[in-house]
Amino acid sequence: DEFSINNNKVNILRYDTFADSLEYYPGQKVYVFGFPGAVGPEYWTKSILREGIVSWVNAKKPHKVPFLIDCDVFPGNSGGPVLSVPYGISRKGTILDGGNISFMGIVSQRRLGHNLIMDSKGNIIQDIKGTRLVSYESIGVGVVEPAYRVKELLKHIEKEIK
Repeated sequence: DEFSINNNKVNILRYDTFADSLEYYPGQKVYVFGFPGAVGPEYWTKSILREGIVSWVNAKKPHKVPFLIDCDVFPGNSGGPVLSVPYGISRKGTILDGGNISFMGIVSQRRLGHNLIMDSKGNIIQDIKGTRLVSYESIGVGVVEPAYRVKELLKHIEKEIK
């Protein structure tokens, strides 16, 4: 399904493309789209595509609780869609080789590692106020709000508009 805005065709993300609870499992292959600021504005004409996997889901509510993906997301990926890709390893350990792509959710944050800065003798370095200096690094893990939560928000907006 699609419609036009200013003569540009726009695809519609239908609710039936939202992932169901069975699609949320560690190892599920995903694609993430976004506009990470670090690449520079000359590359912001189209979204950047990254590939990853689901690395953690809540065992009791896999499709209702934020989950983790092993995919290097950065500021600018937040709000970007996460889509499941039906190939790779299934939740039962068999090989997937086709099916439909599903909307799994949106990137909400990335996780960072915190490292105290030390001198060559192992002493923690502090600034002139005595605050420990810390460096941050991406650990390659992103947090995703599941499609179920996005659907709840959209249903709430629909209700408020009516």
